[in-house]
Amino acid sequence: MRRVASSGRHALLVLLVAALSGCCGLGNTGPTGSRCESLYLTMRDGVRIAIDAWLPEGLDAGERLPTVIMATRYWRGLDLKLACFEEDPAWAEAAFFNGHGYALIIVDARGTGASYGRQDYPFSDAEIADYGEVLDWIVAQVWSNGRVGAYGVSYVGATAELMASLDHDALTAVVPCFADFDVYADILRPGGLLNEGFLRSWSEGNQALDANDICAVSESEGLGCLLQRLVVAGVKPVDEDPSGDLLAAAVDEHQGNIDVFETAAGITYKDDLFNTVPAETLGAYAQREAIERAGVPYLAWASWLDAATAHGALGRFMTFSNPQRLIIGPWNHSGDDDVDPFAPRDDLGGMSSEAQRTRIIEFLDAYVRDGVAPASLHEVQYYTLNEGAWRTATEWPPAGVEERAFYLRTDGALSAEPPGVEEGHDGYVVDFNATTGRKNRWYRSGGDWRYEDRAGEDSRLLTYTSPPFDSDVEITGHPVVTLFLDCSEADAALFVYLEIVSEDGAVTYVTEGQVRLIHRKVGAAPPHAVFGPYHSFRSDDAESFVPGVVNEVELTLLPTSVFVERGARLRVAVAGHDNGTFGRVPATGDPVIDVYHDASRPSSILVPAIGR
Repeated sequence: MRRVASSGRHALLVLLVAALSGCCGLGNTGPTGSRCESLYLTMRDGVRIAIDAWLPEGLDAGERLPTVIMATRYWRGLDLKLACFEEDPAWAEAAFFNGHGYALIIVDARGTGASYGRQDYPFSDAEIADYGEVLDWIVAQVWSNGRVGAYGVSYVGATAELMASLDHDALTAVVPCFADFDVYADILRPGGLLNEGFLRSWSEGNQALDANDICAVSESEGLGCLLQRLVVAGVKPVDEDPSGDLLAAAVDEHQGNIDVFETAAGITYKDDLFNTVPAETLGAYAQREAIERAGVPYLAWASWLDAATAHGALGRFMTFSNPQRLIIGPWNHSGDDDVDPFAPRDDLGGMSSEAQRTRIIEFLDAYVRDGVAPASLHEVQYYTLNEGAWRTATEWPPAGVEERAFYLRTDGALSAEPPGVEEGHDGYVVDFNATTGRKNRWYRSGGDWRYEDRAGEDSRLLTYTSPPFDSDVEITGHPVVTLFLDCSEADAALFVYLEIVSEDGAVTYVTEGQVRLIHRKVGAAPPHAVFGPYHSFRSDDAESFVPGVVNEVELTLLPTSVFVERGARLRVAVAGHDNGTFGRVPATGDPVIDVYHDASRPSSILVPAIGR
């Protein structure tokens, strides 16, 4: 799910500047060497779905092309008036794929863009079934070689992956980038907590898109709105609709679309209904049987610092039997900026945007153009923060990783030695002003955002810091935290951050984990590979906290790979809220959390480490 406010809105403002400055050719001209047909396909239930078919110009008679399909809820194209065509994101995609000899099909998802229907919930069964009919249409075209690869970023990456569940003969490869594997746990309610900041913004942006309100999308008013409409009027209509009447009728049907924020705010458990379906059915993990049966190979992309995309991608990697190559880098949500807090800006982890796209084309060439699959494919290529090195593993955690235990001790110490019998506990009154800022992994901001020095913010938290490391170490994997807690409330939130404290005192965020305390029960039989204690988030596993009773609470932090230099220290920071990002739990009151650390209740963190 890509945040429209930070990507689509920015792109539309760029359109205005470009048009007023006098740039390239105007109107609906395509990229050099490409031609575009925009049309409706009628689905099995009569709903009309808008698609753009981009083909290289000058095809020879009888020439057959491989195809890439992208299915989006963020408009397949723009209704350009005075803008340069090159400013439409669809132009760049067409120029790239057509230039490499691929047809490109871009689809407005049911209930969005110029398509008819409504969206009852993201990635609905009806929406995914539509893409099967689009695949049928593709392979029936005289220019098709009968093979299609599905590709996309964020929501578009999720639709690419979910197309595999159709087990369609034409779909021979998927490239999901920065997509959410388990929608409830990875983006709607991580740890069972409402991802309020992102979801509110994302929902508002989607409502503006679905109403075809270009001024709301671009956040322009008055004269700015009038100028915006002169440049780009909204979503692109199909070729047969010069009057816009068909588009207007489609937009009217969008008014029945789900409000994702309100719906997510109204549920608590994973088995609650998300409008019309259980929340636990949202995401590709719930389609495991169908996707494995299809056997479609993956080239998946994720980032250590983009929501829970790396966590979900590793769960898929160690669960699905499909051929897979997973690439985990130091990027923002779209992979076009490096957000490694230790690295120089604009480094992109040593893998430029061009290099990333080259990897995608090489993969598609093998599975879609040539249809000659490698004998086997099961590897993860990952980047180590603070080092700039890429490594390859065939399993997760990688070979050579050993768990090192660090124990929470008296006076804020974090020690390799377990606590003694007489050590006690630390009380923490939850500070509801504590925050990781407005540019963090959960907001999915575009650009080169980075976590700021956490030294000041840590004063609001309960922290435990190790002695300086006497040698270099690489932390790679999922750290696991066990805390023995008492809480003054029946329900509260627990956040744990892993940080590195440099020799000069700067504090750098590495990763985090969170859990709502009513979801603390550790269950069995997870639906996919997990790398620590498993929380089901289901109603039958919920349990209120009893004040005065110490409970063992286990949680897995999101995965990372980071190089820790000799002389640096490790810090565990405990909080009860992340203001501006997550919903407040409890809604009122001032909960007190007591963290115990004695011989019988040894609160600790297990760090997956490789010595250097």
